[in-house]
Amino acid sequence: VFLSAVVILFVVLWAVFLLGLMPAGQPFLSRVPITSPLLLALACVIFARFFVALPVCVVERLRPLRSLSRSAALTKGHRWKLLWVAIVLTMVTAGGHDILQRILMAIGGFRAATIGIAVWNMIIFSYNSIALVVAYQGLRIAKEGDDIERVVTVFD
Repeated sequence: VFLSAVVILFVVLWAVFLLGLMPAGQPFLSRVPITSPLLLALACVIFARFFVALPVCVVERLRPLRSLSRSAALTKGHRWKLLWVAIVLTMVTAGGHDILQRILMAIGGFRAATIGIAVWNMIIFSYNSIALVVAYQGLRIAKEGDDIERVVTVFD
């Protein structure tokens, strides 16, 4: 019930933001400074709550909605830490992408930048996926104790 309410609230807020249920004649961009912090805060809360939903779905072989509620249970009490991990990973991913693209564009042009960014994305997204699984395993150990056999069964 709570998850459905959160999803509905998010959809309604997003619709209000996009459709602009405000007086006629008011420009769309005038709403951005008011609604952006609210949407950013809501997005951060939802993101931290469901941070490990994908590893939960794969490792524990749960359905998507059950995985979301399991992720919420695992992340309870650790959401600020997970949010900081996500912020650092995002900064490294985006910053590395931007720096690498500028360097490769200056040295080798568009083709070199395209190839370099493709390689960067393969490496960094693999690293981010590993970080996500490590976070999941750390949360599971913190909440339930060590049970590595459960994780190993994914490969059976």
